[in-house]
Amino acid sequence: MTAHWSELDPGACDPSAFAAANGWFETQLIDLTNALDTVSAIRSNLDDLWTGQSAAAFKERLSDFNARLIDSVEAIRTGAKAIAVYGDAVSEIARRAEPLKEDLAVARATLHGLLNVGFNAAPGSRFNAEQQALNDASAAASSLAKLAAERAAADQTVAVALASASSISWGDLDCTVAPTVGTQRDAANRRVMDLFEHFRTGDERGAVLTDDDVFVQTLMRSDHIEAVRERALDDYRNGRLTAQDPGFYDRSISDQPWVLVNDAVNVLSSTMTGTLPAAVLGSENLPESFLGSYSLEVRVGEPRSDGGVEMTYVINNDTSIDSATRIPGTGGAHLPGMFEAMSVANAENGTWATHHQTIVWTETVYP
Repeated sequence: MTAHWSELDPGACDPSAFAAANGWFETQLIDLTNALDTVSAIRSNLDDLWTGQSAAAFKERLSDFNARLIDSVEAIRTGAKAIAVYGDAVSEIARRAEPLKEDLAVARATLHGLLNVGFNAAPGSRFNAEQQALNDASAAASSLAKLAAERAAADQTVAVALASASSISWGDLDCTVAPTVGTQRDAANRRVMDLFEHFRTGDERGAVLTDDDVFVQTLMRSDHIEAVRERALDDYRNGRLTAQDPGFYDRSISDQPWVLVNDAVNVLSSTMTGTLPAAVLGSENLPESFLGSYSLEVRVGEPRSDGGVEMTYVINNDTSIDSATRIPGTGGAHLPGMFEAMSVANAENGTWATHHQTIVWTETVYP
């Protein structure tokens, strides 16, 4: 909404962005209000006969959630009002800027000799026309600059308003309803299928993934990464892992044939979606199964003033025909028929081309 405006075009904006923002705020307000009504109804209908520690804990959490919803509603309303006021201000600036932009364009055209101003009509007419054009250009530019100052002030006002709303309810904005489908587990499984599709078709040879990707978020909870966290912290405490000496904690499944069974369960269960499978199969980690064996380097930064230290995890992995069909614990044997068929398809049309993943994220620990 605020991008790409300048001192000579202070009213530039994308009207559809305002409409989209307003629509988002309206949707969130409806969803939050409905949630608030639901929580309020639950609180009012709680049976007084339910007593004890569990009842007290539930009522306390419900009361806290109700307060968070109220704060979130207020934050959304504040944000919606700020965007509406900002949109009106920008529209008014654009309306006032339009004739000034036209005046400036005409004056510039005159100065470049693009308009017929009758230079031969009288002595000095060219000089007078140019002086007039200079005056007109200066006046238009000066007025546009004032409007640009108003636009900058409007930008600052909306930024402050949105920041204030967030600061009032910063931790409570997680009550807003995200347009998600299924569970995080479902989203991670879909992301795995997306990466697998790139490997299958050969249309992409690599990807860099960070912890804003659900694939990485799920991988970070895997058994291997959990174990590495403990090892890396122990190595750091004992001087084996330093800012000058990174640690290497590769995952290898070549001597673990039973991993195939676990991977098969993960793949088969990945088609099961919804909240029940997420609860029943909460330990399933399809991203870990997809990667299989991979190299992992952990780098640490210098100690911070608060006693913390940053540990950066860097995973490099190749999804290839060899790795996808190799049978762990056999010394390099491949699944019968699959290795040959995939290799032929790769040679003929480029499918099943090796896909490289670099995965990076940073965590702060306090040893």
